[in-house]
Amino acid sequence: MKLLGIDLGYNATKIVSSTGKVQFPSIVGTPDKSSFQIVGASGFSIKHNNKHYNIGNVAAEQSRFVTRKEDREWINSDEYMVLFHAALSTQFVKGPESVTVVTGLPLAYYDADKQNIKEQFERMHHVFRDDRNVVTLNVEKCSVVPQPMGTLAHVAFDDEGNITNSTMLTGRVGIIDIGGKTTNILHALRMADIRAETESVAIGGWDVVRAMQSKVESACPGVGYSDHEISEAVKKMFVKYKGRVVDLSQEVNSVLDKVTQPILSKVRELWAADGARLDQILISGGGAHLIGDRLKSALDHENVELVDDPVFANAMGYYKLAKWQEKSNG
Repeated sequence: MKLLGIDLGYNATKIVSSTGKVQFPSIVGTPDKSSFQIVGASGFSIKHNNKHYNIGNVAAEQSRFVTRKEDREWINSDEYMVLFHAALSTQFVKGPESVTVVTGLPLAYYDADKQNIKEQFERMHHVFRDDRNVVTLNVEKCSVVPQPMGTLAHVAFDDEGNITNSTMLTGRVGIIDIGGKTTNILHALRMADIRAETESVAIGGWDVVRAMQSKVESACPGVGYSDHEISEAVKKMFVKYKGRVVDLSQEVNSVLDKVTQPILSKVRELWAADGARLDQILISGGGAHLIGDRLKSALDHENVELVDDPVFANAMGYYKLAKWQEKSNG
C-alpha cells in the first residue's frame, strides 16, 4: 500500500510520498507540441475520457488553449480528475497498485464537498501518461481534511506519523494558509478547529497576478503576457521586454500591500487582539512567499512563524496524516 499526500491547489499540484516531493502547475491544456525541440518544456500529457491533455509547464508553453479553473465547481470537472491522474502518474510507472490518499479542501467548501471528493477518488483508476502503458491503481481509502489542517499536521508530526510537537497537540494554534484562490484562517484547539474563529477568504496569490496584468501591460505594451508569465514576473519582480529587463518591484510591492490588508483585517476580526489567546500562529501556502513576512510584521504576537517550505506544508502534512492513520489502524 502506497501512501500519498496530494494538494490539488488552484495554482499548483503538490504530491508527497515516501520517495519525496513533486510539484507541477495546475494547468491543463490542449495537446499541442513543438514540431521540433532540442530542450523540451518540462511537463507531460494525460489521456482521460479519450482526450489528451498537456499538463503543467508544457501546457503553459505549448498548448493553444489552457484551463486553470478558479471556481468551486472545478472539483466536478474533467480537468480536476486529469490533475489527479497526473499526480498519480508521478508516483507509479506500472501497476496494479493499492493507494491511500489524504487530501484537503478549502474551509469554505469542506463540509459540502468532502464526500464528493472521497467518492471521486476512492475507486479504480486507469492512468494514461504519455507513451507509457496504462497503470491501474486502486485508491482504497481517501481521507479529506480542511486544507490548513495539513500545515498543522506537518508541524505536529514527524515523517513517520509520530506526534513530536506538544504545542500542536495540547495548545491553541492559528494557521493562515495563503493559497492561489483562497486564504484559509483556522483556529485549532488540541488539533480540532474552532468554527467561530475559522473562515476562508476569497483572496490569494492569483489576485496579485490579476492586479499586475494591467501594470505589466502598461510597462510592456503589445505583448499580452499569459497568467503564467505574469506569475513568474511577480516572483522575480521583473519581466523581459524587447531584450531588456523591466523592473517591477515598485508595482509588485504596491499590489502585495493591498492584498495583505483584507487578509489581515479578517484575521483580526476572527482572532481578538491579534490572536492573543493563541500559543502560536503559523503562516503557510504558496502565497506565504509573497505576503507572509508582511503578515508576520503586522501581527502583534510573540510567536508568529512562516513554516519551513510553505508551498509543500499542506501536502507534507497530508502525507504525515496518512502515516499516522496507518500506525493507528495497526
